[in-house]
Amino acid sequence: MDTDDLISDTARSAVGRAFAKLDGEAPKPQSAPAGTLDALFTKAVQDAFAPTLQEWVDSHHAEIMESMKPVIRDWMDANLPRLIEAAVTKEIGRAAAERPRRR
Repeated sequence: MDTDDLISDTARSAVGRAFAKLDGEAPKPQSAPAGTLDALFTKAVQDAFAPTLQEWVDSHHAEIMESMKPVIRDWMDANLPRLIEAAVTKEIGRAAAERPRRR
């Protein structure tokens, strides 16, 4: 793993598998009643746009990931210390509660 990478190859692979499972399972957007001109137009636009969008995302994956790094780092700087502190506090409390008491 490159030290400039935000996430490990293992984590990246897990995210990729999670997104792959979502393919074809995306909730359908609300549409007009079937058979209406609005419904036909909406379906045609969605059918035409979805593959184009996926192709664009796939072809720009590296740039998207690179542009997201500062955003993710900022979020981690703002939130991770609090989340880790809460998790450690909870774990210490759990461990202390399970510890046998001396008499």
